[in-house]
Amino acid sequence: MTTVDQPFKLPVIRAVRLSDFDLYKKQPNAEVTIEKPVFCLIGANGLGKSTFLSTLNFGITGAIPDPDRTFRSANEYRVEASKSTRAKDYFSGRISETKRPLATVTVELAWESTTIVITRYLCSEDGACRMEITRGKDVEVLSTESGDDVEKGYQMEVLRETNIPNFAQFTFLFHFVLTFDEGRHLIMWDDRAITTALYLAFGSDDAAAAEAEKLGRSMERESSRARNVRFAAKAVKDKIKQLERILEGGESDSAGEAELIERFEAMTKAVQNAANMVRNKAAEREAADLQWADISASVTDKQMQYRQLFAERVGGVNVIEYHPAVRSSISQDCCAVCQTHGVGSGIEERVLRSECPLCASIITQQPEGNQILERLKDLDAEILELRKELENILLLRQRLGPEHSSAEDSLLAARTALEFFLEGDGNKLSLEKPQGSAWLNQEVGNFSKEYDRLNKQAKDHRKKRDEIHNELRQVEKNLRERYDRASETFVPRFRQLAEQFIGLPIDVDIEQRTGAEAAGFRLKLTIDGQLRLSAERLSESQRFFVDIALRMALSESITGGASSLLIDTPEGSLDIAYEARAGQMFDTFARAGNYILMTANLRSSELLVNLAHLRGKAGMSIVRMTEWAELTDVQAAEEVRLDKAFKVISDALA
Repeated sequence: MTTVDQPFKLPVIRAVRLSDFDLYKKQPNAEVTIEKPVFCLIGANGLGKSTFLSTLNFGITGAIPDPDRTFRSANEYRVEASKSTRAKDYFSGRISETKRPLATVTVELAWESTTIVITRYLCSEDGACRMEITRGKDVEVLSTESGDDVEKGYQMEVLRETNIPNFAQFTFLFHFVLTFDEGRHLIMWDDRAITTALYLAFGSDDAAAAEAEKLGRSMERESSRARNVRFAAKAVKDKIKQLERILEGGESDSAGEAELIERFEAMTKAVQNAANMVRNKAAEREAADLQWADISASVTDKQMQYRQLFAERVGGVNVIEYHPAVRSSISQDCCAVCQTHGVGSGIEERVLRSECPLCASIITQQPEGNQILERLKDLDAEILELRKELENILLLRQRLGPEHSSAEDSLLAARTALEFFLEGDGNKLSLEKPQGSAWLNQEVGNFSKEYDRLNKQAKDHRKKRDEIHNELRQVEKNLRERYDRASETFVPRFRQLAEQFIGLPIDVDIEQRTGAEAAGFRLKLTIDGQLRLSAERLSESQRFFVDIALRMALSESITGGASSLLIDTPEGSLDIAYEARAGQMFDTFARAGNYILMTANLRSSELLVNLAHLRGKAGMSIVRMTEWAELTDVQAAEEVRLDKAFKVISDALA
């Protein structure tokens, strides 16, 4: 089995060829060869940059990336994304009707000693139609014309070369980790996706990710079955109550099954939302407490340095002013010795007259005191800033305490409401009073037996859920232990890349999700000492490029050789201050032996200009997509500007 010490071997993309792809009217048979670490396809809005990346991904995986990327497991995602109807729908409007039976994409993938060239129809049920495998001087060709099952052969060869246990996980890696496209799906805040990625990067063996997904889905199914059975039991209970009311001569009250389901789902969602809020507030309080401890320690250290420095003084009025007791008395207008208020100005006047505030002795100015004075001033300013930070954190802690308590109260209320609903009146069964009470009593008995059976069944499902949960916890424990060891290289690498862009101290850790029905992990991102539990707590550019940095660090942990990232560059989210920093981050990744295949808008972007300067002709190639597709009237009117922007980037490469 593959282990962390024997990582997966992902391919390097060497070439992409399109045939009869008439979205690109000028070059429907466009071809690019990728020989340098950074390849950039530059185009204007609407020319098909994002389509190029999706088509490339389709060539590699046989699946079209889903912009929404709803992820439950690698197998489920693969089934949905690889449906032939999905590819047909995606290329509708991109490829003309006459070319749909003909259009293909060909991708050349290279490993250390093997090259695979795979060709796929874009709009045909046939899918993969030709594969050429080269190992040294040996060349093998499979084709549908010869009756070969090209798709099956391709998947087997890819799994053999990559060591990945199944093709669904290979698809997951390309769509969720190695590709940042127009969907802007952020794996940093997708707990399910990041859990699978962590297993693939740091799991104990190549089956860890699949086993964790299988156990997680089994646990979810048992939980769902338990809820459904309990829901059914509740409906039976309502029927019993309804029949008993009829026996007593009461009137029935029915709100309808649809209303019951709607109320149940709303209450369940309210419990989930409240539980998430409690977890988030608890994490924020923990982070604030850690900040408080760290800054308090810094204040203590600075104060100790201050006292030691003052004790070493030669003397002089300019230094006496910064004695801790004198400084405190003046700033707080309260004597530090006797606590008398309103004495600050008097103490300050005596210092200015070169008198000691305590004994009124005349203080002689010493030249050596100037150097000490400057150092004391610096320490005083640092202590003042730290105290301001403590004040802010104190306010934060004061706010988070009630918010956490309120969140816990909301969770309790939501759970109580749900329990009351399940055990209470809920929906009423509308019945016509039948003839005679004997039949009603019989029905009550029958429903009572059914109610007991359903309750037992619900307990059995919960017991099975708990057994699976315990088994899953052991798998998660193994991942946590291996992550802790591997994080010695993974976390510093992520920090290096992310801080290069964001310019602030940054850290990341994993947190195991807790609860009877919770499974997997989530990432805890800290920027400049502040916990960022959701993407909304970062600016658009920050969350995009921090997520790209995470993918870079993950890809290096996952693969034992060169890693290739596909990036639809979100440079439109950047301001000018961050454009150059993003280019530097990309360059750092490429310098480690990795590859970037990126698309970008043709404009005077400092990201591309700086990246071109750093890479040079030997490390970066650019292709102008405006030569593939026809420009709109607006773009054609500004073609001179496009030419100028392209020249700036070309000159930077030179």
